[in-house]
Amino acid sequence: MSMQSMGEVIDNMDWPGEEPVEESKSTPVAEQCANCGTLVNFVGKQWRRPCPQCGLSITLSERYERPRETTECYACYDRGIIIYQAQVDGEIYDHAARCICRKGTSHPAKGIPAIDQVKNAPEYHVIVARNKARCEAR
Repeated sequence: MSMQSMGEVIDNMDWPGEEPVEESKSTPVAEQCANCGTLVNFVGKQWRRPCPQCGLSITLSERYERPRETTECYACYDRGIIIYQAQVDGEIYDHAARCICRKGTSHPAKGIPAIDQVKNAPEYHVIVARNKARCEAR
């Protein structure tokens, strides 16, 4: 199956955020696919569409109304695991550590060390401050 025919199949699928709308009541917004350059049109309240050419999922975050949830822990966003980056021999690697919050201490991955026990991890309070600033900027 060629990429063009795959794009046509994907374009005909039902996707979240693709509520049918009357064309006359809305102004379409075009977003260019970063992968292949095709213009993808969004109509009405649509916020996610696949590219008809290559199938890349394109999301317009300003149209997507996320429910505001309260976060207990800004270090791990209530997941129990913190993903951080560290540079080793000139390369940047992703690492994981358990958070020291309630979710992190009860996380089933007991073999992963806690963030305060890892030597190459950023300080816990630095992670919290950075993530909290990101949340408030949204």
